[in-house]
Amino acid sequence: MKKILMLGVLGSAAVGLYFVFKKIDSDKLSSLTDKLSSINEQLSKLEGAKEELLEKVSFLNTSFGQLGSDLVGKAGDIIQQKKQAIEDAIEEAKRMIEEEREKLRQIRAKLDEVNTGVE
Repeated sequence: MKKILMLGVLGSAAVGLYFVFKKIDSDKLSSLTDKLSSINEQLSKLEGAKEELLEKVSFLNTSFGQLGSDLVGKAGDIIQQKKQAIEDAIEEAKRMIEEEREKLRQIRAKLDEVNTGVE
């Protein structure tokens, strides 16, 4: 009888412990599920933010590329304008030098006339 009573007490304790551990595991499982749900929400938000940032970076890359192309094109235009201005200035200087040479030729010719008339 003591054995049966002891088995009953042990059985009751075992069943009680089973339900206590089951309750603890259920609480832990619920807590872990809540934490995993929270982590999944945060990951979804981060994924959305990542996509948004990638779109912004792509837009900026495209914008910088276009601005760079525009800058190179405008710089090329400015260089061409400056080159043309320099070439025009050189041509003007050559024309002025040629005019001065012509004036000097005329002066020499007059001096030669004067010198030949004096002799």
